[in-house]
Amino acid sequence: MKIRNFALLFVILVIQEAAASHMLVYGDATIDGRPAPVGTVIVAKIVDVEVGNCTTTEEGTYGILITTNESRYTPIDFYIGNSRAIQVVTFIPESVMMLDLDFTTETTTTIRKLEPPTTVVQEPGIIGRAISFTTNDGTIIGFIIVLVLIFYFIRDLL
Repeated sequence: MKIRNFALLFVILVIQEAAASHMLVYGDATIDGRPAPVGTVIVAKIVDVEVGNCTTTEEGTYGILITTNESRYTPIDFYIGNSRAIQVVTFIPESVMMLDLDFTTETTTTIRKLEPPTTVVQEPGIIGRAISFTTNDGTIIGFIIVLVLIFYFIRDLL
């Protein structure tokens, strides 16, 4: 009985740690210098794996919630179809960042130097707080489950 309780506790702790991290990126989006039209799909990718997307609902603006288990400072590329944005951002878990994206439809070769972002919003808005609340909510539930398991484990010992 004791081994089963420890195994269950271990599994719950591992699952809780495996939860994905989030980052919100928003700003203006232009295609060949013009605002991206309503209905444009912008996709965020880390190493060719989609980690978030959005469809513009207002001309020239976007907002993408990025969800991934990747490590801090992993580069994120943005695409409209096969066209990659000139800008790249690095993944910073649980952050909100404003980034204006520029896309071109012509073929160009761009050499980019990846640097950590210089501006991170310290006080997230309502969306950032919702992300934080969701993360904290999962942590609280995991903590309650751990407490219940500890209670049952101690009860079995007595």
